[in-house]
Order: sequence, then C-alpha cells, then structure tokens
Amino acid sequence: MLKNGVSVPRVLVAGDVLRRNPGRDRSYLPNLQQELGGHFSISSLSPKPELIGAEELARRLADELVASVPDVVILHLGFCDGLDSTPPIFPRDKVRESFDRIRKCLLKAGVGKVIVVLPPPLEAPQDGKPLLPYDRALLDWNDWLAMTAHFYEFDTVDCAEKFRKWGYEKCQDDHQSFTKTGVKRVARRVARILDRRRKQDAAPPALPADHDADAPSDGISDFFTRKGRVGIHAVAAHLGMDPKSVQERVLRSDLRDAINMFRSYYLKPWELQIEHSQVNDGLTQVRLTNGRVFWGHPTGRMMLRVYRLLTELLPDIVIPEAYRLAIDVASRYRGATSGFKAFLPGAGGVIFEVGAYLGFKAVRFAEIVGPTGKVVSIEAHPSNFDVMVRNIRDNGMESIISAVHCGVWSEPGTMTLKGTDRQSASLVDLDQKQHYQSVCTVPTDTLARIMDRLEIAKVDVMNLQVMGAEVEALRGLGDRLNDVRVFRIVTPFTRDGRSARDDCEKILTQAGARFSKLAIASGLYAVTEPHIDDYAPLLR
Repeated sequence: MLKNGVSVPRVLVAGDVLRRNPGRDRSYLPNLQQELGGHFSISSLSPKPELIGAEELARRLADELVASVPDVVILHLGFCDGLDSTPPIFPRDKVRESFDRIRKCLLKAGVGKVIVVLPPPLEAPQDGKPLLPYDRALLDWNDWLAMTAHFYEFDTVDCAEKFRKWGYEKCQDDHQSFTKTGVKRVARRVARILDRRRKQDAAPPALPADHDADAPSDGISDFFTRKGRVGIHAVAAHLGMDPKSVQERVLRSDLRDAINMFRSYYLKPWELQIEHSQVNDGLTQVRLTNGRVFWGHPTGRMMLRVYRLLTELLPDIVIPEAYRLAIDVASRYRGATSGFKAFLPGAGGVIFEVGAYLGFKAVRFAEIVGPTGKVVSIEAHPSNFDVMVRNIRDNGMESIISAVHCGVWSEPGTMTLKGTDRQSASLVDLDQKQHYQSVCTVPTDTLARIMDRLEIAKVDVMNLQVMGAEVEALRGLGDRLNDVRVFRIVTPFTRDGRSARDDCEKILTQAGARFSKLAIASGLYAVTEPHIDDYAPLLR
C-alpha cells in the first residue's frame, strides 16, 4: 500500500476489542497507530469495535482474504468464546477448530506474517485459590496455541503471561476489560513485533553460519580447519565473546583438535530446557522441563571429545553419555517441523514418519495432531524400533502413534539391512556407503498395505527418509499415492550413478504432482494432484 508515495506494509487487525463486557469498548488501534508512526497502514476487520467469537472470526477473515490480502494479520482469539453460557465454559475444541480453519485460509492466501493475541483469565491467579474451570481451560488453550504458533512461525502475545509480569491490577479491571494501561502495553508489545519484522524484511538475507564459503577466517589460527573456524565463531556468538578470546581458550585445551570436527548442530542442546539426564539399561535418558522424556543411544567416543571441549567453554547441560541424545532431541524433536511448517496439518491430522529412527519427530508430530489425530511411525532397525516404542510409551502417546517395525519397499517380504551403526542403515546398495555391511534381516512391506491395515484413508503429510530406498517406497504406494496430500522426501544418495531424488521427482511428476518453492537440501516437497489448489501459493 502507498502512503505519501511510499510503499508501506498493510496490517489487518482481526478482533481489536480488548474487553469482555458489552458497553466497555476498548480498542487499542489508536495506541497501535501511535506506536507505529507511518511504517504501517492499519485497518480493522470490523467497521466498529465489537466482540467477535472464534467461529465468526474465521468466517469473516475468509471473506476478507478473498477481497484483499494484507501483509500482516493480527488475530485475537478466545476473548469472548463461552462467556454467554452460565457458568462460563471455554470451548477449547471449538476454538481450536476455528484456529485451524483460519490458519489454512492464511496459508492459501499467502499471508506470511501473523501475530496472535491471547486473552488473560477472567480472574487473576492467586496462590492457594483454585482457578475457575473457564480460566483453567483458557490457560490450557493459550499454552497449546503458543506452542503451535511457534512451529508455524506465528508470533504471539500471551496476555495471561504478560499480565502476570506487569500486574493484573494495572492491566485488567473488575469487568474483565483491559485498563488504559493494559491497552497501551499490549499495543506496545504488538508494535515491537511488527517493527522487528519490518527490520528483518529490510535486512539483506543472512547466509548460514556453517556455509563453507562464508566461514570466517580473519584472525583465526591456521591450526583450525574451516569447520574449526566455524566452531570458534559459533561458540563466540553463543557466549557473546570475541572469537580471538575463544580461540585462545581452545588452543590451551588438550582437546583443541576436537573443534575441527564441529558441526552447526553441536550447539543445539544448549537451546533445550533440560531437567535431568541419566544412563539406565545401557540407554541414555533426557527429561525436558515440559515433561517430555526421551531415550537414546550413548554418545560415541569422538563426539565425547567435542562435548568435553565445549563444556570447557559452556556450562554442563547433560551427562557426557547423553550429549548425542541431546543433539537428537534438539534436532529431531524440537526441530521436527523445521522447513515445512506450512504443510503440516492441525488437530486431527494424519502424519506418516517413514524412517523414524527413535521416534523423536513422531512425538512432536503427535503433539501437533493431538488426540484426534494419527501418527504412523515406521522403523526398520530392530534396536531403534525398541527404543522408539519406549519413547512413545513413556510420553503417553500410544493412542496417537502407531509404531510399525518393517522396511518400506515395493512389495512385502524380507530383506537384509546394511549399515555401520543404528543411525545409518539401508535396504539398498548406495554409491556413498560402499563400506556398509549386513546388519540383520528385517520384514518389508508397502506403504499402501500399511495404510490399508491401519484403515487410513488419507495422509496429510508423509515424511520419507529411508536411506536411498525412497523410490521403492513410492512405488509401493501404487494407486494410493494420491491419498497422500504432501510428501517431504530427503535422499542425498545415488545408486549406480543415478540420483534417488531425481527418480522420486520423476515418479511424482508422472502422477501429476507439483513441487514446492521451498528449498530442501538433497530432497523435495511435493503436493499430489488432487490437493494442488490447497497449497497453490507455495508451489512453483
């Protein structure tokens, strides 16, 4: 949109009344306009201040997005839902369904930036006083949406959390409406998010820190390889230190050569909130502060050296034996949706995780689809499968996740699994893995037969990563290929000089699928022919 001859982003505010009592309208649009100056053009979904329930909001927003598409949408969800009943009952499932409809509308319209404002409880929480049933349900909803929004890259302003910090008495009056102070502070918080987004859009794109061509070397000793130099700079950035100071500390260490094995994901465990770690029954365990418990295999000798070096610079977060597991949890559970959030279903969805390893992603997918959804987690390696079942059980996900022990292939039978360890095993001979040895014999089955056996009519997302056997896995779908909405396939391997990725793309192209604009290293995102219209803005 042009403003004084200059293009400025358009912001659509959906449900701008921060109150719950009719007749006490309190919109923060004037405050938001004042905070933003002329950097944005703001409009409202409603011609005048009014309370809008989640279901009505979804309907109106769908109509609005047909007429015009804003750059940013600010959603207010749950501010009045359930207040018309006696006593008030917050309808979590109904509001969640409305949110899923809104999310799909935003995706289809191509709206890339969303801010969700979440309501505070009716009464300020007090020590020793039980929450109202309405407030307990609302706070559970806030927690779910804040977590879900994060994985769809939506920003959130949780008024319950902010009011605890700012003081309920300053922000909300006896009629459950925001005070002037509360309105101003929420407006200021939203304005900060919008301003941060604006600056990010204006900044040149940043290349990944571990890109070889951009590995910084100035002032760093020739002792360090390119990976080592990346490691020095990554640790320095994490600590807020000068890279030369980190270099000096590393060079004084007996483990200094370990930095030359550095990978970007080696620092990921420090992003986790780890409560406890231990070794039990030959396995390691990590417990997160959110209650999730994960089991895995112990850290190998070379990776132990890396961890011991890093803990000379950074605080201990797990016992050394659990470092590898912490990396896996950070990368596979916390980072499960990285790169394809836009394709994931909401509550009630169905996801196949094919090549599931220890089930970390499956647990995260189960959180996303919820108790009404379904995750099918398929793993061929017997010891990996046993650990995966334990992770599913200890996280209470048996009713959502179906664990399947087999290799996926173009026909049922038995085959030899080849590899060197539990994380790298394949049913096929790979050009890049000619040193692989036979591990064991495993049952094989087709994806079509697995879908039929589990009585699954449609799959929203199939995440397929089976060490070069992706072509046979696709062929095993047969005439059920179009019953899968979205494929995410990662396969960096070649077989007899042929690229498995290219062969997968050929099969999907012949079936009428289209491919995503989103980049993925050594892989692809594909949407099957019957579902192309649902994802058109994301496809090339």
